[in-house]
Formats: sequence, structure tokens, C-alpha cells
Amino acid sequence: MAHQTEPAEKGLQVEENAYLVRFSGPDDPEMPLNWSLKKKVFITAMYGFTTMGATLATAIISPTSKALQNEFGKSETVVTLAVSLMMVGFAVGPMIWAPLSELFGRKYTVAIPYFISGLFALGCATASNIETLVIMRFFMGLFGSAPVTNSGGVIGDIWTPQQRGISLVFYSFCTAGGPVLGPVIGATLHDEWRWTEYLCCIWMLVMSVLVMLLLDETYEPAILTTKARRLRFETKNWALHAQHEEWPVSLHGIAVKYLIRPFQLLGNLTCFLMAFYGSFVFELSYLCLSAIPISFGNHRGWPSVSAELPFLALMLGIFLGGVANIFNSRGYIKKMEANKGKPVPEARLVTTLPGSILLCAGIFLFGWTAASPIHWIVPCLALVFLGFGFLVIFQGCVNYLMDTFPKYAASAISIMTFMRSIFAAASALFGNPLLDRMGVSWGISVFGFISAVMIPVPFLFYFYGARLRQRSMSSSLFN
Repeated sequence: MAHQTEPAEKGLQVEENAYLVRFSGPDDPEMPLNWSLKKKVFITAMYGFTTMGATLATAIISPTSKALQNEFGKSETVVTLAVSLMMVGFAVGPMIWAPLSELFGRKYTVAIPYFISGLFALGCATASNIETLVIMRFFMGLFGSAPVTNSGGVIGDIWTPQQRGISLVFYSFCTAGGPVLGPVIGATLHDEWRWTEYLCCIWMLVMSVLVMLLLDETYEPAILTTKARRLRFETKNWALHAQHEEWPVSLHGIAVKYLIRPFQLLGNLTCFLMAFYGSFVFELSYLCLSAIPISFGNHRGWPSVSAELPFLALMLGIFLGGVANIFNSRGYIKKMEANKGKPVPEARLVTTLPGSILLCAGIFLFGWTAASPIHWIVPCLALVFLGFGFLVIFQGCVNYLMDTFPKYAASAISIMTFMRSIFAAASALFGNPLLDRMGVSWGISVFGFISAVMIPVPFLFYFYGARLRQRSMSSSLFN
């Protein structure tokens, strides 16, 4: 029988049959959940701005398409690949960075790929032909998707379920705000398209260095692994180890969790509808990359920079949606406490109910007023409705999936990230041809009809979600 030893330091517990490094208890100050509020807010802000830099980079080059066509002598469709293929990189990336974050923690699996993405941004800025630019943008998206994939895990590491709602609002605002602010910034540099990529390069390199230097690891297994490694050298007791080091790394297990199970979850009605709805509304922000400049630039004759300013109305709607979700999070906490601390997924959908109606109304209102002689304030008001609906629906779908499938949350969010990136890539690529062929009014209305069909989805899950969950969780996939 192994002999008892004194702990090497506070927070170290040694069991009789193993030298297992653990936290000293639920109040251990080394646990991320017990960190100070100031530290948590700083970490959330840093990862939020890191994520925003990645999503902003996807759209910032969009207003420079004319300059790209003139310089490289290529068609609009070919130039649009610079946006679309970066989103394809965003779709592939989570399958790499999510499993790596569970092996090595969040910090390094965000900072290192993000730094590499910044180097690819530099490659974009110095590209001598369109082929190089498009390929560089793909890898920029592949590596730049790391914070988009893993920052949500950081929020789960440091915030309790009761506190998580507000922090997720900020994170969703950063995720959604990037594609909206990108065109506004890019429009000011429309004649100097290379500077859009230099700006992304600077942002990514600076933020990756700041994450490495200023932030601590938040993933508990990685924290304990580092602690155990340090204690082994300090005490010369090579038996000390963390439980994470006992975990047998299995390529099969990783493949099932991040490659196979996400697509299996699409066979579940709840997961499919929520993932589809969340991906659909995310796609709309990339449709706006075509719809807004065409409506205000081509039809209303606004200058190129001014034609991108209506994106700020969309941003206002996103902000108001975030405020609504902050207020809803207070009610969610009360319902969760009344449910003995267990998640109440349906309570996540309170703002999604009116949001689904406002989204549909905003799409149709924008479609039929944006390219008409009606005063510009009307389509901008429609964009506010659209932005509000976008934020509350997108975040509602993410939260509902996390609450409904806590054991398979990584797989559920992974498939939603894949779907929304593919949808966004398709929207960016085919948005201009669709609006040119069908016209702004009917082209936008196509998405309005889809949103109208989707309106019953949040109502269905709000009123009958518990019954549907019970039926879906009894399937063979979850047994």
C-alpha cells in the first residue's frame, strides 16, 4: 500500500493509491470559477475582441471588390471567393481547434493559430495575383477560426451558469459585430484594399501576443496538468500527476466527438432545427454584404463609403438585441434557481419569440424599401429589426443547444459552426448574382419567406420543448 505524504503545497491532495494533483476544494482560488470579477471581465473582453478581429476579417475586404477587379482583371464572382473561401476555412477550423483545446487548453490553441492567421493576412496584403489572395484567405480563415471555436469554452470555464448569460451576450455581440463593422471599415479603404489586410494582420498579431502575455489558462484540466508538471520538478516526486494525464488520447474518440457525432446530431429534430435557424440568421449578415451596397450605392446613388454606413443600423439592432438578452438572463436565473439549479432551455427563448417576428418583418421591409424612392430611414429601421432578430435568435439557438445537450454541447456547437460558415460562404458568393437576376425586392424576399416558415420554431420549442426533448433524448444516439 502506498504510504501517505504531506501535500507539497496548498491545493495538492494525495490519495492513498495515487498521487493525484487536484484543487483543494470548491473554494480553491486557483479554480477559474473563483477568480476575481475584474480578472474574468478582462479575460472575456480579450477573447471577445480576438474573436471580433477574426469575424471582422471575413467581411472587411468586401467593399474593395472593384479595386480587386481592376488590379487583377478578374470577374466579380472570382473576387468574391476572397470572402467565401475564408468562411470555408471557418467551417473546417473547428474540427481541428476544438479537440486540440481539450488536449492542450484554450490559451495556446487560440493564440498560436491566431498568430499564424495574422501571418497569412500579411500574405494576403502582399499577394501579387488573385489566386494567391484567395488561397491565403482560406488559410487565414482556417487558423483565424480558433478564437471563434474556443472562446465559448473560455466563457464556460470562468463563469457560472447564473453569470454566463451576460458574458455570452458580449461574446455574441463580438461574433455578430465583426461582419457588420468590417464593411464600414473596409469602405474607408476601398481604393487601398491591401490596407484592409494589413489592418487584420496588425490586429491579429497584437492580440495573439497580448493573449499569450497577459492571460492565464482557463481550462481546469490543463491548469492541473501544468501544476502537476511543476510539482514533479520541485519535489522530485515523479508519481505526482493530474487526472488529465491519465486520459488516453484516442484518435477514434476525437473523430467521434468532433467529426462523426456532430453530423449524427443533425438526425435529431431539436438539434437540426436550432442549428439550421441559427445558421440561417447568421447567413443574413453576409447577404447584407451584397444587399446594402447594391441598394444604397447602385440604386440610391450614394458614394461608396456612405453606402456602407447603413451597416451601423444593423449594428444598432444587434446592440439592442444584446440588451434584451441581458434583461432576459435575469429572469433565466430565477427560473433556473426554481428548477433546483438545473438548466431551463425554454427560458432561453423568451426574446427569440418576438425576435423571429421582427426578423421576418425586417427582411421584407428592407427588401421592398431599400431600392425604392422611399426615405432611407425606412430601410435603415428595417435593418435595426433585422439586427435585433439576428442577435436574439442566434444566441437563443446556441444557448438552447448547450442547455439541451450538455454532454454533447461541443458536438452540437461544432455542427452549428460548420453549418453557419458554409451558409455564410454561399451567401457571400451567390448574393450578388441572386440580387442582380431577381432584383433586390424579390431576391431579399426569398430569405423573408424562409424566415416566415421558421417563425413557429421558437414557439414550438418554447411551449413543447420539454416533451420534444424527452422524446429525442430517448433515441439510440443518446443511449
